[in-house]
Amino acid sequence: MRTHLRTRCATLAALAMVLTASCSGSPDTDPQDGGAPDPSAAVTITVGNMPPEAQAAQRAEFMRTIEAFQEANPNITVTPEETTYKPATFNAMLAGGTMPTVLEVPFTEVQRIVEQKQVADITDHVADSEVISELNPVLRKQGVDAEGRTWAIPWNMYTIGLVYNRAVFEQAGLDPDSPPTTWDEVVETARTITEKTGVPGFVMPTAGRNGGWMLTALNYSFGGTIQDFDGTRATMTLDTEAMTKSLDLLRRIRWEADAAGSNFLLEGPDVRNEFAAGRVGMFLGAGDAYNQTVDERGFNGDDFGIAPLPQAPGGLGTLGGGAIAVISPKATPNEIAAGIKWVEFNRLSPYISQERAVAAARARTEDGLSVGAPTVPPVDEQRHAKYLEWVAEYITVDRERFKDYLASFETLPVVAEPARGAGDVYVELDTIVQGVFTDRDFDAPAALEQAATNLDALLASQE
Repeated sequence: MRTHLRTRCATLAALAMVLTASCSGSPDTDPQDGGAPDPSAAVTITVGNMPPEAQAAQRAEFMRTIEAFQEANPNITVTPEETTYKPATFNAMLAGGTMPTVLEVPFTEVQRIVEQKQVADITDHVADSEVISELNPVLRKQGVDAEGRTWAIPWNMYTIGLVYNRAVFEQAGLDPDSPPTTWDEVVETARTITEKTGVPGFVMPTAGRNGGWMLTALNYSFGGTIQDFDGTRATMTLDTEAMTKSLDLLRRIRWEADAAGSNFLLEGPDVRNEFAAGRVGMFLGAGDAYNQTVDERGFNGDDFGIAPLPQAPGGLGTLGGGAIAVISPKATPNEIAAGIKWVEFNRLSPYISQERAVAAARARTEDGLSVGAPTVPPVDEQRHAKYLEWVAEYITVDRERFKDYLASFETLPVVAEPARGAGDVYVELDTIVQGVFTDRDFDAPAALEQAATNLDALLASQE
């Protein structure tokens, strides 16, 4: 998910005091000596993931949040950086001592860096955190190892569903309250949409890692994995029955139903652009596609639909991922405590404070942004229900339309992205998706075998 709370500086400052997590120790304490942090000690932390200058609004919001946080915590100085996590340079950044105190990484990378002890163990620092204790259980486990130690703070999660245009459904004579629940129904619905409206019934990204990403989600829904999940060796398993069925589904939509459009070199943003323009019937996406199409691209929110990812017999569930915050292993106890306080304030505070929740919701509505989009709640069901009560008067989305998708958070298993080199995996699979859409006689088994060989060699070299 890519979520940004647009809040006003003055409101943030007035309400920031709700986050007064305790700290103890000395700023000179060695990070490995187990010393307790000192809540009154002056401390400076660096935080990564500052939006670049090209994203002016998000960058300004980020700086306002820092200002409000420092006003509430005058002993903490926050130095922002544009540094983001990159697998190819992370080890060098760590060795060179240039990793920010707080850095956000995707779920796909957490397992590896935790195994290698490349981030701080924050177990003792979060033991008394109210908001972290009430994280969505599926989300929280992403930051905990097999021994129950906490190494990261997950704050954002997505699950893949079937996004569709309700207006296009109606134009095609389809019931927008009864979207497809099986893959066969997806094929026939896509065919009907194209025949009745001329709009591509189902559009699939094929580039920028997005094709491989969505193919992985399809593969899970047919009961197959593409990589072992034990974390010890990244062995690819691509040429399987589940993958064959996944690719056959795309072949049927493209070549039999002729319902996939005519542009077969699309990245994720391209698909969302087309959808927002009314030129896509269905695509695979997460709940935050609502914000990306309605808030960012002007799509009519009343026409946005999303349903659970269809499951074939033996399906494993839906693909899920997200963002998680880690602390530098070189951080002192004071820096760790301050970094955790920053993550709580920046990402999670609306879920523990009614004042923060209302302020954030009010600010979004005043900025013309939606409140109540069908995204995975970062906190547990009870805490999220309380949050929805707090912001009820500001909710702009008819969540009843998304009840099946929202219910799937509790009923549909969430399957993690590939444990090793997910980006590399998706690049290889992009070419497979492109092949299926552009060549009616595409030799998928041969292409999958070659992709597995390429990936096994690449991932083995990274172990």
